[in-house]
Amino acid sequence: MRWASLLLFVYAAACSKSAAEKRPRLVTDIELMQLEARAMVRIAAALPKTCPRPVVHGPPSPGRAAPDILALAEPRPDLAACMAAIPPAPAKDAALVEERQVIIRGLEARCGDELAKLLRTATTREDGCSPFQIGKRAYPTLVPVMGATKLLGVRARRIADAGDAEAALWILVEIAALAQDLYRGRSSILVRAVGSSIAVTAGDHAMEIANTSPLSPRAIDALASGLDILLASEPPMSDVIQSELDSFALHEYLPRMKPEDWVPAGGWLTGIKEEMKPAGEPFLDIREEVGFMMLANEAQVASFSVACPRTANARSCHDGLATVAARATDQDVSALFLRLADLALSKAKNAQRGVRQALLDALLGIAAASYLTYIPKGMGVIARFGALRVHLEILRFAAANKRCPTVAELDAAPFAALRAPAALGDQLRIEAVAAGFEIKTPTWFKSKREPYQVRCPATAP
Repeated sequence: MRWASLLLFVYAAACSKSAAEKRPRLVTDIELMQLEARAMVRIAAALPKTCPRPVVHGPPSPGRAAPDILALAEPRPDLAACMAAIPPAPAKDAALVEERQVIIRGLEARCGDELAKLLRTATTREDGCSPFQIGKRAYPTLVPVMGATKLLGVRARRIADAGDAEAALWILVEIAALAQDLYRGRSSILVRAVGSSIAVTAGDHAMEIANTSPLSPRAIDALASGLDILLASEPPMSDVIQSELDSFALHEYLPRMKPEDWVPAGGWLTGIKEEMKPAGEPFLDIREEVGFMMLANEAQVASFSVACPRTANARSCHDGLATVAARATDQDVSALFLRLADLALSKAKNAQRGVRQALLDALLGIAAASYLTYIPKGMGVIARFGALRVHLEILRFAAANKRCPTVAELDAAPFAALRAPAALGDQLRIEAVAAGFEIKTPTWFKSKREPYQVRCPATAP
């Protein structure tokens, strides 16, 4: 998105070569007023009133999950002190790593019971709207939530080591459900990325427990049903892309022309106001700059709602945005600069509109390419817990057949359908390795995550 200011600078510099020449404004004041009004109506209308979703574990309870999530994000002093005491990850020094684990285990013993209660309460609510929705509420750093889920992961491992793998795995499934509710509704890309990261860590714990601790057939059935609900409840990727565009309008563009005491709808995101730099390029009027950015923002909202609608799965969104990125003109930035300069200095009647459209096309392609990279980062629940669902089916198969399935059997029912969660829109890849199998995300993910490992169960020679 920062390409916008650079492109505008080039445009403005080109237009200023003749001080006597008066150029028409890139965006008029009337257009700017209309753009702002449409953006505010769009943002308010997009906020969901409720977010009903099924409960993955336990009986549902009335009410909203948002206050319970806030109890983790803005914890009371005793819980805050507990989570703040988590030491940072050390370098790869075995002694320091073990020392840190001892401290974390002590913190889990101190506040794990209360955190587990908050987790269960939040994930059994009938309304799963995130409290961190753009235009609705300012939100704090999510570090306490990450600390809470880290301690809950340690709690799950402790419970598994004590012999109750099912209870341990339920904690981790509930963490994944909490992660979804963090970004359910119109939350930002940052919130979704944090939720996805939380789910990946929980999924890694689940992988180790499923590989090392026995599960009864009843436990496998119950957990599989809960995972089916979890995977079917994944919020659409479209929501986060559209709300991120809303965030740019509210927190990056409009503030540049507002009074110092102006506050965007819902309040400031953490750190945004502090990082706000003086706006305006040397040759560009501030309202003209904001107007163009709002114009680009509106064009991206319209284009991406078609390329990645709410009904689309992750693969469809990826392919739709890739098409937009490929269709954009002049992706060679240096060539685009030369073209803009030529257009800006042209005496042609439509030169001004030509410059504006060239900038809009360039930003549309750049933005689409940028959002492509966010899709895999936001799919941690599907990547890790989709793999866990397949893992449970392998355990079920092994218990019934006294052997692991073959790769050919993993391509057939029931595994083929389980490897293709609806929210993904593609199939998880499975490869045989010496100890069992590796479950990997599709190649277009371009993910650096380690594959999910499935060890061949002990019942299967």
